[in-house]
Amino acid sequence: MKKQLAKLKVQLNILWGKILYQSQLLPHRPRLIWHKLWLRKNEFHPSLSYDISAVEHMDAADKEQYTQDLIKRRNAAHEKDLNA
Repeated sequence: MKKQLAKLKVQLNILWGKILYQSQLLPHRPRLIWHKLWLRKNEFHPSLSYDISAVEHMDAADKEQYTQDLIKRRNAAHEKDLNA
């Protein structure tokens, strides 16, 4: 019984940690999604800037994913800017 309670406590702590993590990112999610909606014509558009306020609440995996996506969007905007 004690092992089951300890296991449940660990699972609840993990779940609570995930809830807190998502709640910290919640204010930033709409802005991050909005920036992905269309390809910018200018590589210097503010939506292609590194968003420190959102990144400070991300874990390592989300930071890596965000950075890779930002690089891809910047490169696409750069190509579009060159072709214009």
